[in-house]
Amino acid sequence: MYFFLMDRYHAVMANFFLGDNATTPTGDMLGEEIAVYYLTQRKCRYGPVIGHGKLFARLANPQLDEPHAEFLRKDRACLTRLAARLLRNSSFRGKIKGVKQGTIMFAGVPFMYVEGKLWEAHLIEVAAIHAFDLTITVAYNAMEMCKAAGKKSPGVQPFMSVFSLRRDGDVERSAEVTKAAIIGGFDDTSDMEAAFRLGVASVGTMAHYLVMAFIMYMHRPERDASGKKKHFQQVAYERWLDDNPNGTILLIDTIIYLLGIKHAILAAMSSEKRRKAFKGIRIDSGDLIESARFCRKLLDKHGFQDVGIILTGDLDAEKIAEIVAALDFPIMGFGVGTKLAAEIRHVAGVIFKLCEIAGIPVMKLSDTAGKETNPGQAQVWRCYRKDEKSGKLLAFKDVVALESEEAPTGEGIVKAVPLLVPLWGYEEAEPFEDLPALELKESVRQQEAEFVCPLDQYPIERSEQLKSLIKQVADSMMEDEGPELDMNID
Repeated sequence: MYFFLMDRYHAVMANFFLGDNATTPTGDMLGEEIAVYYLTQRKCRYGPVIGHGKLFARLANPQLDEPHAEFLRKDRACLTRLAARLLRNSSFRGKIKGVKQGTIMFAGVPFMYVEGKLWEAHLIEVAAIHAFDLTITVAYNAMEMCKAAGKKSPGVQPFMSVFSLRRDGDVERSAEVTKAAIIGGFDDTSDMEAAFRLGVASVGTMAHYLVMAFIMYMHRPERDASGKKKHFQQVAYERWLDDNPNGTILLIDTIIYLLGIKHAILAAMSSEKRRKAFKGIRIDSGDLIESARFCRKLLDKHGFQDVGIILTGDLDAEKIAEIVAALDFPIMGFGVGTKLAAEIRHVAGVIFKLCEIAGIPVMKLSDTAGKETNPGQAQVWRCYRKDEKSGKLLAFKDVVALESEEAPTGEGIVKAVPLLVPLWGYEEAEPFEDLPALELKESVRQQEAEFVCPLDQYPIERSEQLKSLIKQVADSMMEDEGPELDMNID
């Protein structure tokens, strides 16, 4: 029920908007006036907008039951008007326009507008933020990590793997995280349910405790053909290679990586079958650069040039970039868990802000730079020019303009594409279809190739009319010709 996915202030304000104390200058009910809200994100420099399906699913199946209605009535603010209205009709009857799924958008640029009666339109704020905040964040992080790893295209080394299931907190949240990471450029996941749903490969072999479980061989050791005792870690690896003849990765840092790589090589050398099964090692702790460099040299020395190295362990884009820059050989892959969604500096920071009421542009001012909002309804134009060398059309800037403005021209613009289109409640809106992750991944990859510069350097402009409206609205809000008040506190 999307209307119960709300803070109390949503409920209290909706109830207020439906009462006699909230009226317009003409005496009409303020809550019945048409309001427009917009969504953008503030903290990721860019990212594909994904989450439409989650939002529309919430809007498509609302139903207020009597227990929830009674809960509203018993609130200390006596939310009886809201309860009665939602029981009468709890469907969202407004309209939504926005960018299509997977469209790469930039911080501060509107990607969706929600229009409806004031009392009900703001009730979908949390549903909208929940739909987009996590997914944009993860997709952005994934794109940054792929760029840091030097990954040029899907399915090509280094492989990028989602290892976040244990840190995502919930199976549904993990599926969201995995989908967003795949769209952002990752290849596969350790999450079996997500792999099943998304149609991607599942990856992962062993945990440290598999090696630890063989510690009993310290007390009753096996011996090799010469009669020497085998270390219990070597025994664990041999058994594992035997059980995975089609290929597997050995985790080598259960004790220290020096022992791990030694026993991995000895295990693989003990039979031809084990040698064929040995495809790579994974290092999960310590100085990943030093250990990877040593392991690569030792593997090469003993004829294992085809065996790859996978690195994991609290990796983020900066650490991956540091590793790639320090090593003079390619890494087979990186596994990323906590830094996709669980332990991150910030989320995208999706906001839902009123920009128009009864046809009047409004905005929020702020003493904190960047927290002010935009007035009125806008259109975002992606502007293309022709590349002289390739002849291809490349996006070289986005222009945020008033909805009423014509497409921008001049400055070499060959084509300007409006990004905000009808999605919900409009007669011309196409039936919504939640696109598969792999299709969206390909769309994002194609979009990336169309930008004239790196995404973190892509320019965003405001039209002169929009800048004029911002100043006009801000100036009018600061006008105060009412009663004077002594503001001196000395």
